[in-house]
Amino acid sequence: MFAGFRATSLQLDDTTIFARVGGTGPPLLLLHGFPETHLMWRDIAAALAPRFTVVVADLRGYGQSGCPVSSAEHSPYAKRAMAGDMVQVMQQLGFGRIKCPLLALWSSQGGLETWYAEEGGPLAIWRKWADRVEGGPVPGGHFFPEEHPHRTAAALSRFFEDE
Repeated sequence: MFAGFRATSLQLDDTTIFARVGGTGPPLLLLHGFPETHLMWRDIAAALAPRFTVVVADLRGYGQSGCPVSSAEHSPYAKRAMAGDMVQVMQQLGFGRIKCPLLALWSSQGGLETWYAEEGGPLAIWRKWADRVEGGPVPGGHFFPEEHPHRTAAALSRFFEDE
């Protein structure tokens, strides 16, 4: 698992972040969601490593990353704090050229597409915040990257061809 990747623990302003880094080429940061860890990318990272320097990290409070003390408003665990961590991680790894194209993939077995139909669907919502947004439903359940790693890796690879 993660053959050819190095493990590292990076000290940030208020926590440590565990990450694995491997491959060659432009950087590609892959993040997990709840309740996963960086391990969800184990079958995908290796497929992308020949074309990208792949970084897979545990978000604060998950896996091998640190757990900062929370506050009454829970701001240490806000998405803004987690995003700030990843900016610092990439800077410490020597990647300061942040581009943020967005590939939004979701389970074809869930209700995401119908939940946001009035807003124009999930992609229309994300287009408010990103310049390049693509994606759509994919086969599998909530954990489709683990259920269909080869399909997921192929979709990521196609999306990032021009980056």
